[in-house]
Amino acid sequence: MYKDESGWELQLNEERILKREPNNVKDTNAVAVVRRREQAYHQELSTQEHPNTINKNDEILGHISLRMSLFVSKFLKRGANKGKTVVREKRVNRGAGYGLEIPCQYIFYGDTKMSLPWLKSKLECLGYNVLTTL
Repeated sequence: MYKDESGWELQLNEERILKREPNNVKDTNAVAVVRRREQAYHQELSTQEHPNTINKNDEILGHISLRMSLFVSKFLKRGANKGKTVVREKRVNRGAGYGLEIPCQYIFYGDTKMSLPWLKSKLECLGYNVLTTL
C-alpha cells in the first residue's frame, strides 16, 4: 500500500477497508485504502451508491499498488465481495519514487466459487504469495 499525504499515523495490525475509486484522474481502476470520516458515522448512504465505491463519508489514506489495482477493482465491482488491508510493518521509503510504502496484508472476502479463485489466480500471476483459508 502507498500512503497519501493525509496525516494518518498508522498503527501495527490496524485494519482499513479497500474501496474502488473509479473517478481517480490518474487511474480509473484505482483502489483506495479508506476510513470513515468521524462526522460520517451517523449519516446514511444513498441506496444508489455501490458499497465498494468510495463516497463522501470515506477519507482516503492511501492506495494499493498499480500492479494489483486492475484485478482488485474488478473483484470489488461485485457488491458481495469485500477487501481490507492490515498494517504489518512500519512505513518505508525505498527511494524509487513511489512515496511511502506500508507493508501490509490484504484480506479478501466474497464468492468462493468464482470471484476469490479468479482474484487468487490473477495475483499469483503477478508474483504475489496468496494464502487461502477454508
